[in-house]
Amino acid sequence: MGPTRISEKFRQAARISQVPLYRLALQCDIPPGRIYKVIRGIAPVHDGDQRIIALGRLLGLSPAECFFSKKDSEGEATG
Repeated sequence: MGPTRISEKFRQAARISQVPLYRLALQCDIPPGRIYKVIRGIAPVHDGDQRIIALGRLLGLSPAECFFSKKDSEGEATG
């Protein structure tokens, strides 16, 4: 499982969350500064990172919806 990035769906869920992202990140043992770098694509994540999956679940996402996939890039190219 190599470096990847989070999905656009994850970014959107984080953006519209009623709870501040830093609070959710702390619940998942992610430093607040790091989660903001991950959201902006500055810091890489590893596909399957359990902390990101836990945060995704708090945002209402399945594990598969948390990470960028080839399907996401096809949607960006056509959409």
